[in-house]
Amino acid sequence: MTDWDATAALAGSDYAQRSREMINLVKDLRALGADAEVDLPRIAVIGNQSAGKSSLVEAIADIKVPRAAGTCTRCPMEFRLSYSESAWCSQISLRFEKSKTVPNVLEQKFGPIIHSKNELEDMLRRAQMAVLNPSTSTAQFETADLKHKSMLENELSFSPNVVCVDVSGPDVPDLSFIDLPGLVSNEERDVIDLVRNLILDHITGNALILLTITMRDDIQNQSAALLAKEVDPQGLRTVGVLTKPDTLQPGEESGWLDILHGRKHRLHHGYFVTKQPGPEELLENLAHAEARKREASYFTSTLPWRTVLQTTKSRVGVPNLTTQLSKLLTERISEALPDLRSRSLASLRQARDDLSSLPEPPSDNILSDLLRLVGQFEKSISDCVGGSIHEPSVMQHCRATYDLFREHIKETTPEFTVDDTPDSSQERPRSAKDVQVFIKNHITRELPFDVPFDAKAHLIHQCLEDWPHFVEACADAVFLRLGELLDVKIEQTFGRFANLKESVSNVVNELLNEIHDNAAKHLQWLLSLENYPFTLNTHYLESYREKYLQKYQEERSQATPDENDQPAEAASPEIVLMAEVRAYFQVAYKRIIDNVPRALNCDGLIALSSRVNAALVRGLGIDTEGSSTRLKEYFAEDSEVSDLRAELQAKQKRLEEITTRLSGFSGKSDPRRVSVARSSFRLDASSPLSPFRATNSPKYPPSNQLTVHNGSNMETDDLSPQSTAVSPEPQDFAHKDPVSPAPPAIDPEEIYASERKKVVESALESLLNQVTSENLDTMSDQVVAWANSPEHAGDTPVLSVIVLAVVRKSITTVAWVEIGISICEKLINKVGDHVKGTIPSGETFAGRRLVSSYVIRHLNTLLAQTLLKSTIADTIEERKASDFNLAVFMQELLEMGVLGDLSLLKYLEIKFKNKSTLAQRGMELSYAILKSCGRLLDIHSIETQKVFTAIEQRMEEVSPHLKLMLQELIDLRARNWMDSPDDADTSDD
Repeated sequence: MTDWDATAALAGSDYAQRSREMINLVKDLRALGADAEVDLPRIAVIGNQSAGKSSLVEAIADIKVPRAAGTCTRCPMEFRLSYSESAWCSQISLRFEKSKTVPNVLEQKFGPIIHSKNELEDMLRRAQMAVLNPSTSTAQFETADLKHKSMLENELSFSPNVVCVDVSGPDVPDLSFIDLPGLVSNEERDVIDLVRNLILDHITGNALILLTITMRDDIQNQSAALLAKEVDPQGLRTVGVLTKPDTLQPGEESGWLDILHGRKHRLHHGYFVTKQPGPEELLENLAHAEARKREASYFTSTLPWRTVLQTTKSRVGVPNLTTQLSKLLTERISEALPDLRSRSLASLRQARDDLSSLPEPPSDNILSDLLRLVGQFEKSISDCVGGSIHEPSVMQHCRATYDLFREHIKETTPEFTVDDTPDSSQERPRSAKDVQVFIKNHITRELPFDVPFDAKAHLIHQCLEDWPHFVEACADAVFLRLGELLDVKIEQTFGRFANLKESVSNVVNELLNEIHDNAAKHLQWLLSLENYPFTLNTHYLESYREKYLQKYQEERSQATPDENDQPAEAASPEIVLMAEVRAYFQVAYKRIIDNVPRALNCDGLIALSSRVNAALVRGLGIDTEGSSTRLKEYFAEDSEVSDLRAELQAKQKRLEEITTRLSGFSGKSDPRRVSVARSSFRLDASSPLSPFRATNSPKYPPSNQLTVHNGSNMETDDLSPQSTAVSPEPQDFAHKDPVSPAPPAIDPEEIYASERKKVVESALESLLNQVTSENLDTMSDQVVAWANSPEHAGDTPVLSVIVLAVVRKSITTVAWVEIGISICEKLINKVGDHVKGTIPSGETFAGRRLVSSYVIRHLNTLLAQTLLKSTIADTIEERKASDFNLAVFMQELLEMGVLGDLSLLKYLEIKFKNKSTLAQRGMELSYAILKSCGRLLDIHSIETQKVFTAIEQRMEEVSPHLKLMLQELIDLRARNWMDSPDDADTSDD
């Protein structure tokens, strides 16, 4: 039986049928453009120029490839071979990869079906010319005269687009591979880089690299070998093929035999050696069968090959190579199928989400759409200036601005003193002596002891002279923030329509300027009122007048004590004037710090909210003549948005076809092969979803106890007196048996599960490190999608690992608590009931109840670990930060109804009663928890009192540091869990 008779026999086997189906599946997926979405398994043939790569491709595919000068491989050529009982035939197609000029992957047939092998070489030359000349219609090349001089010139030297060659026949193996251009060195630098990058694109990722190595040159000198090692440093997915053994010189054989036997340059899949027809034999135009016959004869009759055939027979010759490649490719496809399904489904969901996030295209009722957008814009502005909880930033900014304004006004307070001060002068008096002179300089017709009103008014005006500047700065800050708000809201509401956005921006900015001018006029009016000192607030004025009269008189008496201890004389005029000016300033100060913000609110914020709708209707000309044409111009959609929508729609359609093709493929596998794959478990690190494939591995052993959520109370073995999961004492964690059992037998399934768990943890850690408050929604949706994936329905270890990672990061990472709570809440609300698990009690939980159980279960474990670990290594600051995170996390769980309040109270009571070596650390942590959660827990007053009874009993036994903390808790509860009020403000604010 010949090698190819054996191939035909193998082709009829079940294995070959399955192999054929898998290779055809990948072929169909690649034609659908799946390469742009998922990393499809493939074999990529690489080698240096003149390494014998073309001869090897001919030998594997039983075809002739272009060999004439200038017709070497200048684009990827994908050979898709399949066994068929029908006569030999071939069909060439061209696949144009996605680019700026080709929005979607396009594969089109090139020329008719070929039934003669002799015609294939010329059609391949024409096909390569078609992809190297993209500006010319491909149809022109199907019948082009190859001898015409125009055929010798191409637009491109190399192209990433692919010539696809489907070949079938009775002597054709089931195999698919991509022949890549040979690495070049005698070209321009940009050409060398172009070819290198083209090859890298195909051999990176889920590719088997078929490395062609000529024996005419040392392996270290062959750049293709170096490139393969660069992307596959461990040699796990590279197959070496040694060519041109007939060119070896005497004495050179031993080094290549070391490589073939794996003693040097080892590869996981090893090396093969092949012999192709030499130059003279090529002239004979040998048939494929005759070439293989001569190859076999060469190895059986030539030294050193005939002496090593006993140990390397399976590594010699093209038929052995072809059989092994088909097997490796089939296994790689089979292993990749679950990941391909998961990735394609995830990509489809993402494409749908991205498409749904885009605004709907303009409808036929443009006027209705415009009025709706204007209404939305008005509502968003109203929410902002109204201080909605969803739009707090504007009012928060205004409050900060008003506080700053108040501080500036306060800084103008006249600081009078009875003593001399360098800040005082006769023109701007601050000392009693200068005030006395100031009064004297203003006396005209007044009676003795009377203070001229002009002097009093003058001093008041001096205090207020900087107020216009502060009022203007306050108004500018408010209107600047309003302008920023409007820009953001205009972009959010009208941004997709460039023309409409520009028109709205012009109208709104004009309105804002008008409102600003009106507000400025009102503020000037308010300031002008202060030019004439006046108040009917006599009680407030008199109160402060008496306060400062007493203050200044006491200062004078201290400066000049009465030796005879006589009653103090009546206040002097300068003291009276100082007290009255200071008192009036207080009246004016209180008035202005209220009136300016109120005016800005009324004439600025409220005016904008109430007038914006009418201004837009009028300014956009909605109800004027010619509005129909104008509206169409407004709703001319941004080309980037429309282009993105078309791209996403095409992507969605492509992914739907891909997922349909994948879901329709049974992919039934040989259980023996699956067993081998599991025992040598390996995953591509670039596939973050691959750890979440469904497996038959046993569930991970439950850690500690499990808490079952049941309303506000909990059926629990965790946060309870009997719990070993939360107690910080070391002995609680030492699970000892009276008799040590014999070590269990090693279970490959458990090893597989353990390794898989590590990959899940690594992938999840990488994802969570990328989560920020800005991308929280998107990233948390991805976490939920992983937990919900139908690929692992019932695969609770995956869900457990996810929950554990989120809870741990929430407690240990600064400023991550809110993010972690959001993810936990989304998991609880969105994990479906198809995700199930059995708890130690034997009950089966699903969906939200299972997630809640995992949250509490892992919280218990981390709580205990925190107590143990922090007593060993953490600094005080680190302990406080960790305690704070844990307390806030538990507070959020209480509010969500996930954590049992009665169980937590019992836990706190135990910790405050505990007198072990870890008692102090336990009380520190319990202090943080109770301070954060006390308000929620105190609805159970009897149980809470038990906690505080324990606290009071320990007060005299603990360190001063802990005593202060415990007293703070007692005081906090006495104030109904309200924070301690600030010290009474003794200033004049």
